[in-house]
Amino acid sequence: MQTKDKKQDTTKTKLAVTGQLNMNNNPVDVTIDVDMLAYHRANAEALHRLTTDDDIPTLRDNRRKEHLGEDCTHQNKFWRQSLGHIVHAASHRLITSNQGGWTLVSPFVRYTAGYQKEEDPERKVLMVPDVDDLAYQTGVALANFEETPVEISFWLDRDGDANIRLYVDSNDKLQLGAMLDSLEQAAYDFLRGKVLDGHFRLVSRASASNEDVILEPSVREGLQRHVIDYRQHMEAIKAAGEDPSRGIIMAGPPGCGKTSANRLVLSSLPDVTVVIVSSTSLQRDGLRTIWDLVKRTNGLLILEDLDAVGGVSREIADHPILGQLLELLDGLEGAGCVQVIATTNHLSKLDAALTARPGRFDRIINVGVPTAEARRELLHRSLNRLSPGCSLNLDKAVAKTEGFTGAYVAELGKSAFIEALHDGSDTITAGHLNAALADVLEQFGRAINGHRPLYDARGGSAFGGVA
Repeated sequence: MQTKDKKQDTTKTKLAVTGQLNMNNNPVDVTIDVDMLAYHRANAEALHRLTTDDDIPTLRDNRRKEHLGEDCTHQNKFWRQSLGHIVHAASHRLITSNQGGWTLVSPFVRYTAGYQKEEDPERKVLMVPDVDDLAYQTGVALANFEETPVEISFWLDRDGDANIRLYVDSNDKLQLGAMLDSLEQAAYDFLRGKVLDGHFRLVSRASASNEDVILEPSVREGLQRHVIDYRQHMEAIKAAGEDPSRGIIMAGPPGCGKTSANRLVLSSLPDVTVVIVSSTSLQRDGLRTIWDLVKRTNGLLILEDLDAVGGVSREIADHPILGQLLELLDGLEGAGCVQVIATTNHLSKLDAALTARPGRFDRIINVGVPTAEARRELLHRSLNRLSPGCSLNLDKAVAKTEGFTGAYVAELGKSAFIEALHDGSDTITAGHLNAALADVLEQFGRAINGHRPLYDARGGSAFGGVA
């Protein structure tokens, strides 16, 4: 990261090392970038420590003892990568703004030369979509927590994980747990109303949500009743002594609008923390840390392609995450006001332990192929987005596309626009639409030959099970 003050061109200190590894008799090209300035700084500090008498206190030691006393103890905790950056940023804001029981006594600094020299701290920025980014610093600071003196150290380890270490007087060691909890809670408070992926990377809610989506009435009604409106009743259900947490499965062929349905939910619940997990966006420790975040923020967890994330039946394959998933969903009871939405293209392939009883997933919403009315509206929007003012008669296209998924209807509009471009125009005509219809119908026929059971239900969507 670069800042306006004391900007440093690190490209001049980078050394690129290239080579080739042999893996299973296959050559693999490797390129490694080494920051030589950082390397020499670390090497100089290490040599300084080796040649320095351990009995000689460092500048950091003296600063700490002045603030805490002679007999100190410490405790530290780390958070993985993206979540760790959020913890650092939120904790830094909490401490430097003198909130939550914290009072900053001495600002963050970076110690060098064997902890004998103070320099400006390393400045970082947490990118926060849709709002202002959050600047913070790593280094060492002195503060008080509820009148207890403490030294705070923020740093990143070799894996890029964020660490926080706290020093206090030995007589105050029982306060260390409360201090770390306070800093971690600052991160969860910051994440309320945010959208994240399974790697804890912040996602733009504006780009991930859309209230103007085309859904079958049964699908929209199901989401409204069992997800959006239900959120408003969770506290009342909890106050009545019942568990308010709830799980929903949206099932149907690919391209029928499950992602669009999630976009509607995100736009309808703007103040709810949402974590969107796919099979490619799971952290190393799987779902546990994600679940903890959702639980502590009373949030919404979206599991895209549940069968790929870990829900596939044990009769088909052993999935390493299924047991963890079942355990966490069993913990829905007493989890607070948590909601889970899972999507799947293969409801019949899910493990019966997920679908056979309420408590894990309480409702199934079938998202089938769109009806004629929905196809007409989808095609109209697609054509007008690409060729504004397009007002073609769509009766033939709507009749011919029975059984099309929403994705294929959108492809029809795009193909018509491509036909127009081939003719040197950006205006879609009936001829362009007819040519595109013939092409896409042929492609659709090829595509479903091997997946006929998925597309047999052509009568639209049903609620409460598979149509």
